[in-house]
Amino acid sequence: MHDWMLKLLTFLPSWGIVFFLGLFMPRLVREDILFGVRIPQDFTKSSAAAGLRRLYTQCYLAFSIPVSVFMAWHIFDKENIFLFSLGFFVLLLGQGVLYVWIHKKAARIKVSEKWLEGKIQSTVVDTSFRKNAGTVSAWWYLIPLFIVLGNTAFSIWKYPALGPVLPVHFNAAGEADRWVDKSFLNVFLLCLTQFVLTAMMFFVHWVIRASKQELNPADPEASVARVTRFRRTWSVYLLFLNTFLLLLTSYFHWKALGFIRASSSLSIGLTTAWMILLFGSLLYLAFALGQGGSRLRSGSGADTGRINRDDDRFWKWGMFYYNPDDPALFVEKRFGIGWTSNFANPKANILLVVLILAVVALTLIVPK
Repeated sequence: MHDWMLKLLTFLPSWGIVFFLGLFMPRLVREDILFGVRIPQDFTKSSAAAGLRRLYTQCYLAFSIPVSVFMAWHIFDKENIFLFSLGFFVLLLGQGVLYVWIHKKAARIKVSEKWLEGKIQSTVVDTSFRKNAGTVSAWWYLIPLFIVLGNTAFSIWKYPALGPVLPVHFNAAGEADRWVDKSFLNVFLLCLTQFVLTAMMFFVHWVIRASKQELNPADPEASVARVTRFRRTWSVYLLFLNTFLLLLTSYFHWKALGFIRASSSLSIGLTTAWMILLFGSLLYLAFALGQGGSRLRSGSGADTGRINRDDDRFWKWGMFYYNPDDPALFVEKRFGIGWTSNFANPKANILLVVLILAVVALTLIVPK
Protein backbone atom coordinates (compact mmCIF):
# COMPACT_ATOMS: atom_id res chain seq x y z
CA MET A 1 0.00 0.00 0.00
CA HIS A 2 2.79 2.41 0.92
CA ASP A 3 4.69 1.57 -2.26
CA TRP A 4 1.59 2.21 -4.39
CA MET A 5 0.98 5.52 -2.61
CA LEU A 6 4.54 6.70 -3.25
CA LYS A 7 4.17 5.87 -6.94
CA LEU A 8 0.93 7.82 -7.07
CA LEU A 9 2.59 10.80 -5.38
CA THR A 10 5.40 10.60 -7.93
CA PHE A 11 3.11 10.51 -10.96
CA LEU A 12 -0.15 12.32 -10.29
CA PRO A 13 0.91 15.82 -9.10
CA SER A 14 3.58 16.50 -11.71
CA TRP A 15 1.54 14.96 -14.53
CA GLY A 16 -1.67 16.74 -13.46
CA ILE A 17 -0.08 20.18 -13.43
CA VAL A 18 1.58 19.78 -16.83
CA PHE A 19 -1.37 18.02 -18.50
CA PHE A 20 -4.25 20.24 -17.36
CA LEU A 21 -2.42 23.56 -17.57
CA GLY A 22 -1.21 22.63 -21.03
CA LEU A 23 -4.72 21.64 -22.08
CA PHE A 24 -6.48 24.77 -20.83
CA MET A 25 -3.69 27.35 -21.16
CA PRO A 26 -5.16 28.98 -24.34
CA ARG A 27 -8.14 29.96 -22.16
CA LEU A 28 -6.07 31.14 -19.20
CA VAL A 29 -3.92 33.73 -20.97
CA ARG A 30 -4.93 37.35 -21.52
CA GLU A 31 -7.87 37.79 -23.87
CA ASP A 32 -5.86 39.87 -26.34
CA ILE A 33 -3.18 37.19 -26.67
CA LEU A 34 -3.82 34.33 -29.09
CA PHE A 35 -1.01 31.76 -28.91
CA GLY A 36 1.57 34.47 -28.31
CA VAL A 37 0.09 36.86 -30.90
CA ARG A 38 -1.44 40.14 -29.76
CA ILE A 39 -4.87 40.68 -31.28
CA PRO A 40 -7.69 43.24 -30.86
CA GLN A 41 -10.19 42.23 -28.21
CA ASP A 42 -13.10 42.12 -30.63
CA PHE A 43 -11.38 39.26 -32.50
CA THR A 44 -10.80 37.06 -29.44
CA LYS A 45 -14.05 35.16 -30.07
CA SER A 46 -13.89 35.18 -33.85
CA SER A 47 -14.34 31.96 -35.81
CA ALA A 48 -10.64 32.00 -36.75
CA ALA A 49 -9.50 32.29 -33.11
CA ALA A 50 -11.99 29.62 -31.99
CA GLY A 51 -10.77 27.34 -34.77
CA LEU A 52 -7.16 27.65 -33.65
CA ARG A 53 -8.07 26.87 -30.04
CA ARG A 54 -10.08 23.86 -31.18
CA LEU A 55 -7.20 22.63 -33.37
CA TYR A 56 -4.79 23.00 -30.45
CA THR A 57 -7.06 21.02 -28.11
CA GLN A 58 -7.56 18.18 -30.61
CA CYS A 59 -3.85 17.85 -31.37
CA TYR A 60 -2.93 18.21 -27.72
CA LEU A 61 -5.18 15.36 -26.62
CA ALA A 62 -4.11 13.20 -29.56
CA PHE A 63 -0.46 13.14 -28.45
CA SER A 64 -0.67 13.79 -24.69
CA ILE A 65 -3.05 10.94 -23.80
CA PRO A 66 -0.82 8.18 -25.29
CA VAL A 67 2.25 9.77 -23.67
CA SER A 68 0.44 9.93 -20.32
CA VAL A 69 -0.51 6.25 -20.56
CA PHE A 70 3.15 5.46 -21.34
CA MET A 71 4.26 7.41 -18.26
CA ALA A 72 1.70 5.75 -15.97
CA TRP A 73 2.59 2.26 -17.23
CA HIS A 74 6.29 2.74 -16.60
CA ILE A 75 5.85 4.18 -13.10
CA PHE A 76 3.16 1.78 -11.82
CA ASP A 77 3.87 -1.47 -13.66
CA LYS A 78 7.48 -1.36 -14.83
CA GLU A 79 8.84 0.92 -12.06
CA ASN A 80 11.15 2.54 -14.59
CA ILE A 81 11.88 6.08 -13.44
CA PHE A 82 14.05 6.82 -16.49
CA LEU A 83 11.31 6.04 -19.02
CA PHE A 84 8.77 7.88 -16.86
CA SER A 85 11.04 10.95 -16.90
CA LEU A 86 11.55 10.52 -20.65
CA GLY A 87 7.78 10.51 -21.15
CA PHE A 88 7.51 13.64 -19.03
CA PHE A 89 10.12 15.34 -21.23
CA VAL A 90 8.30 14.25 -24.41
CA LEU A 91 5.04 15.65 -23.01
CA LEU A 92 6.65 19.05 -22.40
CA LEU A 93 8.45 19.04 -25.74
CA GLY A 94 5.26 18.13 -27.58
CA GLN A 95 3.40 20.99 -25.93
CA GLY A 96 6.11 23.42 -27.03
CA VAL A 97 6.18 22.19 -30.65
CA LEU A 98 2.39 22.28 -30.90
CA TYR A 99 2.28 25.79 -29.45
CA VAL A 100 4.86 27.15 -31.91
CA TRP A 101 2.97 25.56 -34.84
CA ILE A 102 -0.33 27.16 -33.81
CA HIS A 103 1.46 30.44 -33.02
CA LYS A 104 2.69 30.72 -36.59
CA LYS A 105 -0.81 30.06 -37.91
CA ALA A 106 -2.23 32.79 -35.65
CA ALA A 107 0.41 35.28 -36.81
CA ARG A 108 -0.43 34.62 -40.49
CA ILE A 109 -4.18 34.97 -39.92
CA LYS A 110 -3.68 38.26 -38.06
CA VAL A 111 -1.85 39.72 -41.05
CA SER A 112 -4.00 38.23 -43.82
CA GLU A 113 -7.30 39.29 -42.22
CA LYS A 114 -5.94 42.75 -41.26
CA TRP A 115 -7.07 42.55 -37.64
CA LEU A 116 -5.18 45.73 -36.70
CA GLU A 117 -6.74 47.88 -39.39
CA GLY A 118 -8.55 50.92 -37.92
CA LYS A 119 -7.31 50.25 -34.39
CA ILE A 120 -5.61 52.86 -32.20
CA GLN A 121 -2.43 51.39 -30.74
CA SER A 122 -1.19 52.83 -27.45
CA THR A 123 0.65 52.02 -24.25
CA VAL A 124 -0.81 52.91 -20.87
CA VAL A 125 1.40 53.41 -17.80
CA ASP A 126 0.22 53.96 -14.23
CA THR A 127 2.91 56.10 -12.57
CA SER A 128 1.68 55.17 -9.09
CA PHE A 129 1.73 51.44 -9.84
CA ARG A 130 5.18 50.79 -8.38
CA LYS A 131 4.16 52.28 -5.03
CA ASN A 132 1.02 50.11 -4.95
CA ALA A 133 2.45 47.09 -6.76
CA GLY A 134 0.15 44.72 -4.95
CA THR A 135 2.70 42.35 -3.42
CA VAL A 136 2.90 41.62 0.28
CA SER A 137 5.61 43.40 2.23
CA ALA A 138 9.09 41.91 1.89
CA TRP A 139 9.33 41.94 5.69
CA TRP A 140 7.04 38.90 5.78
CA TYR A 141 9.99 36.87 4.49
CA LEU A 142 11.52 37.16 7.94
CA ILE A 143 9.19 34.28 8.90
CA PRO A 144 10.79 31.69 6.56
CA LEU A 145 14.22 33.15 7.33
CA PHE A 146 13.70 32.58 11.07
CA ILE A 147 12.60 28.99 10.34
CA VAL A 148 15.84 28.34 8.44
CA LEU A 149 17.97 29.96 11.15
CA GLY A 150 16.10 28.05 13.88
CA ASN A 151 16.58 24.74 12.07
CA THR A 152 20.27 25.51 11.63
CA ALA A 153 20.73 26.45 15.29
CA PHE A 154 18.94 23.28 16.42
CA SER A 155 21.16 21.14 14.18
CA ILE A 156 24.31 22.80 15.55
CA TRP A 157 23.14 22.16 19.11
CA LYS A 158 22.43 18.48 18.44
CA TYR A 159 25.42 17.81 16.16
CA PRO A 160 27.68 16.28 18.88
CA ALA A 161 24.95 13.77 19.84
CA LEU A 162 24.55 12.35 16.33
CA GLY A 163 25.74 8.85 15.46
CA PRO A 164 28.56 8.03 13.01
CA VAL A 165 26.16 7.53 10.06
CA LEU A 166 23.03 9.35 8.92
CA PRO A 167 20.03 8.08 6.93
CA VAL A 168 19.43 9.96 3.69
CA HIS A 169 16.70 7.83 2.08
CA PHE A 170 13.70 5.89 3.34
CA ASN A 171 11.77 3.08 1.63
CA ALA A 172 8.01 2.71 1.34
CA ALA A 173 7.81 1.22 4.85
CA GLY A 174 9.50 4.29 6.31
CA GLU A 175 12.75 2.41 7.03
CA ALA A 176 16.14 3.91 6.22
CA ASP A 177 17.74 2.13 3.26
CA ARG A 178 20.63 4.44 2.41
CA TRP A 179 23.16 5.96 4.77
CA VAL A 180 26.06 8.43 4.64
CA ASP A 181 28.88 9.18 7.04
CA LYS A 182 28.32 11.94 9.55
CA SER A 183 29.87 15.19 8.33
CA PHE A 184 29.18 18.88 8.59
CA LEU A 185 28.02 18.99 4.96
CA ASN A 186 25.68 16.01 5.28
CA VAL A 187 24.07 17.38 8.44
CA PHE A 188 23.64 20.94 7.26
CA LEU A 189 22.92 20.35 3.58
CA LEU A 190 19.18 20.57 4.23
CA CYS A 191 19.65 23.88 6.04
CA LEU A 192 21.62 25.19 3.06
CA THR A 193 18.92 23.96 0.70
CA GLN A 194 16.26 25.71 2.77
CA PHE A 195 18.25 28.95 2.64
CA VAL A 196 18.62 28.76 -1.15
CA LEU A 197 14.92 27.94 -1.51
CA THR A 198 13.96 30.96 0.59
CA ALA A 199 16.32 33.17 -1.42
CA MET A 200 14.73 31.90 -4.66
CA MET A 201 11.22 32.55 -3.36
CA PHE A 202 12.21 36.07 -2.31
CA PHE A 203 13.72 36.57 -5.76
CA VAL A 204 10.41 35.58 -7.39
CA HIS A 205 8.64 37.97 -4.98
CA TRP A 206 10.93 40.74 -6.20
CA VAL A 207 10.31 39.73 -9.84
CA ILE A 208 6.55 40.05 -9.29
CA ARG A 209 6.98 43.51 -7.82
CA ALA A 210 9.56 44.75 -10.37
CA SER A 211 8.10 43.25 -13.55
CA LYS A 212 6.79 45.47 -16.31
CA GLN A 213 3.15 46.46 -16.00
CA GLU A 214 0.82 45.53 -18.83
CA LEU A 215 -2.44 47.48 -18.79
CA ASN A 216 -5.38 47.45 -21.16
CA PRO A 217 -5.71 50.90 -22.77
CA ALA A 218 -9.41 50.26 -23.41
CA ASP A 219 -10.12 50.21 -19.64
CA PRO A 220 -7.00 51.23 -17.68
CA GLU A 221 -8.57 51.52 -14.20
CA ALA A 222 -10.15 48.06 -14.28
CA SER A 223 -6.91 46.66 -15.71
CA VAL A 224 -4.89 48.10 -12.81
CA ALA A 225 -7.30 46.49 -10.33
CA ARG A 226 -6.98 43.07 -12.00
CA VAL A 227 -3.19 43.18 -12.25
CA THR A 228 -2.83 44.34 -8.66
CA ARG A 229 -5.02 41.53 -7.35
CA PHE A 230 -3.18 39.01 -9.53
CA ARG A 231 0.22 40.04 -8.19
CA ARG A 232 -0.88 40.22 -4.56
CA THR A 233 -2.49 36.78 -4.66
CA TRP A 234 0.56 35.11 -6.16
CA SER A 235 2.93 36.87 -3.76
CA VAL A 236 0.87 35.64 -0.79
CA TYR A 237 0.80 32.14 -2.27
CA LEU A 238 4.58 32.06 -2.68
CA LEU A 239 5.13 33.19 0.91
CA PHE A 240 2.74 30.53 2.18
CA LEU A 241 4.34 27.90 -0.08
CA ASN A 242 7.82 28.80 1.16
CA THR A 243 6.82 28.67 4.83
CA PHE A 244 4.92 25.39 4.57
CA LEU A 245 7.70 23.69 2.60
CA LEU A 246 10.30 24.77 5.15
CA LEU A 247 8.23 23.30 7.99
CA LEU A 248 7.72 20.03 6.11
CA THR A 249 11.40 19.62 5.19
CA SER A 250 12.39 20.50 8.77
CA TYR A 251 10.20 17.63 9.99
CA PHE A 252 11.93 15.14 7.68
CA HIS A 253 15.33 16.60 8.59
CA TRP A 254 14.72 16.07 12.31
CA LYS A 255 13.39 12.59 11.61
CA ALA A 256 16.52 11.68 9.63
CA LEU A 257 18.70 12.93 12.48
CA GLY A 258 16.73 10.81 14.93
CA PHE A 259 15.15 13.64 16.91
CA ILE A 260 11.60 12.72 15.86
CA ARG A 261 10.13 9.23 16.10
CA ALA A 262 7.22 8.98 13.68
CA SER A 263 5.58 6.18 11.76
CA SER A 264 5.87 5.91 8.01
CA SER A 265 2.10 6.43 7.79
CA LEU A 266 2.47 9.89 9.32
CA SER A 267 5.26 10.79 6.91
CA ILE A 268 3.28 9.61 3.90
CA GLY A 269 0.19 11.42 5.22
CA LEU A 270 2.11 14.68 5.56
CA THR A 271 3.61 14.29 2.11
CA THR A 272 0.20 13.53 0.61
CA ALA A 273 -1.36 16.54 2.33
CA TRP A 274 1.49 18.68 1.03
CA MET A 275 1.03 17.46 -2.55
CA ILE A 276 -2.72 18.02 -2.47
CA LEU A 277 -2.31 21.47 -0.97
CA LEU A 278 0.48 22.52 -3.31
CA PHE A 279 -0.89 21.35 -6.64
CA GLY A 280 -4.54 21.83 -5.78
CA SER A 281 -4.00 25.46 -4.84
CA LEU A 282 -1.75 25.99 -7.85
CA LEU A 283 -4.41 24.76 -10.26
CA TYR A 284 -7.13 26.72 -8.44
CA LEU A 285 -5.22 30.01 -8.66
CA ALA A 286 -4.35 29.44 -12.31
CA PHE A 287 -8.00 28.89 -13.25
CA ALA A 288 -9.43 31.51 -10.88
CA LEU A 289 -7.07 34.34 -11.84
CA GLY A 290 -5.73 33.54 -15.29
CA GLN A 291 -2.61 35.22 -16.60
CA GLY A 292 -2.37 38.82 -15.40
CA GLY A 293 -5.81 38.53 -13.75
CA SER A 294 -7.48 37.93 -17.12
CA ARG A 295 -10.23 35.77 -15.59
CA LEU A 296 -11.14 38.42 -13.03
CA ARG A 297 -14.14 40.38 -14.22
CA SER A 298 -14.18 44.14 -13.75
CA GLY A 299 -14.88 47.12 -15.93
CA SER A 300 -17.31 47.53 -18.79
CA GLY A 301 -15.54 45.27 -21.29
CA ALA A 302 -16.71 47.55 -24.11
CA ASP A 303 -14.64 47.83 -27.27
CA THR A 304 -13.25 51.37 -27.53
CA GLY A 305 -11.04 50.68 -30.54
CA ARG A 306 -7.92 51.21 -28.44
CA ILE A 307 -5.51 48.28 -28.18
CA ASN A 308 -2.08 47.66 -26.77
CA ARG A 309 0.86 48.46 -28.98
CA ASP A 310 1.61 45.61 -31.37
CA ASP A 311 4.92 44.24 -30.06
CA ASP A 312 4.85 40.76 -31.62
CA ARG A 313 8.23 41.34 -33.27
CA PHE A 314 9.88 41.27 -29.84
CA TRP A 315 8.44 37.83 -28.99
CA LYS A 316 10.39 34.98 -30.58
CA TRP A 317 8.00 32.08 -31.29
CA GLY A 318 5.57 33.87 -29.00
CA MET A 319 7.57 32.64 -25.98
CA PHE A 320 10.86 34.51 -25.61
CA TYR A 321 10.86 38.28 -25.11
CA TYR A 322 13.85 40.00 -26.71
CA ASN A 323 13.72 43.79 -26.78
CA PRO A 324 17.05 45.67 -26.44
CA ASP A 325 15.20 49.00 -26.19
CA ASP A 326 13.10 47.92 -23.21
CA PRO A 327 14.83 48.49 -19.82
CA ALA A 328 12.45 46.04 -18.11
CA LEU A 329 14.11 42.94 -16.70
CA PHE A 330 10.94 40.86 -16.53
CA VAL A 331 7.59 40.80 -18.32
CA GLU A 332 4.43 38.69 -18.20
CA LYS A 333 4.53 35.44 -20.13
CA ARG A 334 2.43 35.25 -23.26
CA PHE A 335 1.71 31.56 -22.89
CA GLY A 336 1.70 30.38 -19.31
CA ILE A 337 1.14 31.80 -15.84
CA GLY A 338 3.82 34.06 -14.40
CA TRP A 339 6.71 36.07 -15.73
CA THR A 340 9.69 35.65 -18.02
CA SER A 341 12.96 37.48 -18.65
CA ASN A 342 13.75 40.12 -21.21
CA PHE A 343 16.51 38.07 -22.83
CA ALA A 344 17.97 41.18 -24.45
CA ASN A 345 18.79 42.63 -21.02
CA PRO A 346 22.21 41.45 -19.73
CA LYS A 347 21.18 41.97 -16.09
CA ALA A 348 18.20 39.64 -16.48
CA ASN A 349 20.41 37.00 -18.11
CA ILE A 350 22.98 37.23 -15.30
CA LEU A 351 20.26 36.74 -12.69
CA LEU A 352 18.93 33.74 -14.61
CA VAL A 353 22.39 32.16 -14.85
CA VAL A 354 23.04 32.67 -11.12
CA LEU A 355 19.70 31.02 -10.33
CA ILE A 356 20.49 28.01 -12.54
CA LEU A 357 24.00 27.65 -11.10
CA ALA A 358 22.64 27.68 -7.54
CA VAL A 359 20.26 24.83 -8.36
CA VAL A 360 22.96 22.84 -10.18
CA ALA A 361 25.44 23.33 -7.31
CA LEU A 362 22.93 22.02 -4.77
CA THR A 363 22.20 19.03 -6.98
CA LEU A 364 25.88 18.15 -7.28
CA ILE A 365 26.58 18.17 -3.54
CA VAL A 366 23.56 16.07 -2.55
CA PRO A 367 24.77 12.69 -1.20
CA LYS A 368 24.29 9.96 -3.80
